[in-house]
Amino acid sequence: MEVAEAPSVFFEGADFEQTDVFKFSLDNGQADFFGKGQVPGTILNQFSMDEANGYFQIATTTGEVWQDGENASKNHVYVLGVNMVLVGRLDNIAPGERIYATRFMGDRLYMVTFRQVDPFFVIDLKDPTHPAVLGALKIPGYSQYLHP
Repeated sequence: MEVAEAPSVFFEGADFEQTDVFKFSLDNGQADFFGKGQVPGTILNQFSMDEANGYFQIATTTGEVWQDGENASKNHVYVLGVNMVLVGRLDNIAPGERIYATRFMGDRLYMVTFRQVDPFFVIDLKDPTHPAVLGALKIPGYSQYLHP
């Protein structure tokens, strides 16, 4: 089996945390390795990633909430193809905030970020190569879990 190598650098010269993603197939107790992908940033929890229609989707945060400028926190959505190679991305969502809750449902991602208020985002993943923010709503309160 031939496995495509994922690119190791997304931002030239950038110093950032990254998340490595490994793809396996399980069949009758046998695990087969299919590939590895990398995305900038860290994930919040298991709800920050999903697989749909052969694509792996993941939401991450880079930077720090208490920093300003280039080191400020930013949130991103990445879509990896069958071989775990980047095919789509949506960068710099809610700069200065971090992800507090995410939920993938169908071809949508619902995401809440936080610093002072909880912005709620609806992100369209219908075209995996061009994720897009459909809308955002700033709501008072505190959200840490989204349930369908």
